[in-house]
Amino acid sequence: MKQTSLDIFAERYAEVAGHVHPAHSPAEAAERLGEIVAACRPTKAVLGKLFGNLEAEIAGVLRQRGVSLLSLQGLRGAELLERLNEAEIGLSQVDFAIAETGTVVEVSENDVDRLISSLPLTHVAFLRAREIVPTLAEVADRLREIYARCGPNCNITFISGPSRTADIEMKLFLGVHGPQASHVIVCDW
Repeated sequence: MKQTSLDIFAERYAEVAGHVHPAHSPAEAAERLGEIVAACRPTKAVLGKLFGNLEAEIAGVLRQRGVSLLSLQGLRGAELLERLNEAEIGLSQVDFAIAETGTVVEVSENDVDRLISSLPLTHVAFLRAREIVPTLAEVADRLREIYARCGPNCNITFISGPSRTADIEMKLFLGVHGPQASHVIVCDW
């Protein structure tokens, strides 16, 4: 049986210590998030931009699990960084994924969106299933379109699992410069 782009992405993301959770409805995406929250037990979360009506579902799950949703509204500079550093889990959408490399791609025009995925100990990305691109070669045109649309203030971040480094005695360590755990909830509705 031929593997789908989702199958390949999930396999490659697992190879880089990431976790993929398919969801067929907003309620199921919230349920998957509930399972992640139960496992990592955060007390504070930050929420970035999300598609559809996911925000309400997610806020409900966080409330049920006793997780405070920190507001970033109106914060800048040191206050913003301080608030982001309080969060143990960051929740945001990613724009697309590359199946063959097990990579999610986040496009942002401000630092807040990018920091939500890179500062908390756990990052949970929400990805539309139709936005899984089979190969890296197929991404070039999409990147050109993004830069043309967003201009010079555009940040495109490629994320392949949790943060890692092998600088220390050539041993691989996870979570040294960012999230220790990385999850992708793939939404196919």
